[in-house]
Amino acid sequence: TFKFGVYLRFVLWYVPLYVVLVILIALYIVSIFKAGRERWQYEGKYDPEARQLHKQQQKEVTSVIWYPLIYLLINIIPLINRIHDVASNDSSLVLWYMHGIIIPLLGGFIALAFTLDPETLRRLRCAELRAAAWQLCHKDVEEYPIKAARGDSYATESTKL
Repeated sequence: TFKFGVYLRFVLWYVPLYVVLVILIALYIVSIFKAGRERWQYEGKYDPEARQLHKQQQKEVTSVIWYPLIYLLINIIPLINRIHDVASNDSSLVLWYMHGIIIPLLGGFIALAFTLDPETLRRLRCAELRAAAWQLCHKDVEEYPIKAARGDSYATESTKL
């Protein structure tokens, strides 16, 4: 039997999540078709600046096209789990484990897609990564001198810090 909490969970979390996912799929399909159509569109007179701008736009679209796809693919397992949970009286332990393992890895998969971008990969050098790691681990704590604030402009010598 359903309880009020189950209804509330679905109405407040899962319905908006999957409505947004459906909208994301629609926008994803539209953007892929539009980018493909513009690639072969006739542009009239040859303009080197317009051609360069068009190439730059195509490069930017292809570099960010993977992020929504990764998000959609990651959310398929929770969708299957929720449908199975509602449709049957017993829960599938395997689906719950997959749900619990896959969802936290979303950021890792997006980071992996980010590093597979050729422009980002070109900027990631071993020396730069080592320097960033060293800087992260060896932060120095600095002390700043105490100065009188604006509200302390009427302070006398005996009350100044």
